[in-house]
Amino acid sequence: MDLPQPDPDTPHLADVVPSVLAAMGVAGFDSRIHLRGDLAGACVLLVDGLGAELLDTYAEDAPVLAGLRGQALQVGFPSTTVAGLAAVGTGCRSGQHGMVGYSFRLPGAGVVNALRWRPHPWGDDLRDDLPPEQVQTIPTTFERAASAGVAVSVVSAAEFSGSGLTRAVLRGRAGADVMLYGLILILVISFLPHGLVGWFRSRRAATRRAA
Repeated sequence: MDLPQPDPDTPHLADVVPSVLAAMGVAGFDSRIHLRGDLAGACVLLVDGLGAELLDTYAEDAPVLAGLRGQALQVGFPSTTVAGLAAVGTGCRSGQHGMVGYSFRLPGAGVVNALRWRPHPWGDDLRDDLPPEQVQTIPTTFERAASAGVAVSVVSAAEFSGSGLTRAVLRGRAGADVMLYGLILILVISFLPHGLVGWFRSRRAATRRAA
């Protein structure tokens, strides 16, 4: 069996934030995805679980998003929330940031559930004994942006504020000490509670009943 091979010419999810910051003129970031330059600010919207194929399949149920459809990106491996958020937050791929799945084994700690930051399959909160910043040590793109003089905000559900995963891969300050660029980068993460496929199907069914 031939294993799938990544296409080196296709941009990766990890390239999104560095490319946005490069388009904003922030020093130290590479433009890996072609974007319009000289941006005054940017909002990156990440919808967890919404891939290009799913959007194409249900385009008529999400016409605004489908109308914004651009180039597809590689999500990397494994294609899980943890690895994807780590790619966005660090600008690195799984082999670099090390957040390689929903759960993974850490030396001296056993198998850890990265979404809940607890032992897998159950156990007590590990944030004190296993600080997320020591598990994933690469500075996040948001920390680097703030250090470069960009005001950074991460917007997500309140339940994720200060969570182990947030601290590991999305940490960053609300503002910069010295505003060199006067720019704001906002990451909005939207989680649909019952799954995107179910949401699309229920919406389609409701639309048909109304018709």
